[in-house]
Amino acid sequence: MQRANHREVRVARSACRAQRGGRMSAENIAGLIVAVALVGYLILALIYPEKF
Repeated sequence: MQRANHREVRVARSACRAQRGGRMSAENIAGLIVAVALVGYLILALIYPEKF
């Protein structure tokens, strides 16, 4: 098994980031909305367990 060359890994990561453009895709935004809604639901269920 060979060890990874860290310079090559860093260059590959930076090239990948450059291709993505740094913008959020629709999938990322949808995932963020679902995650925030789920966290909110869980917090409300902890505070008011008799309603859930």
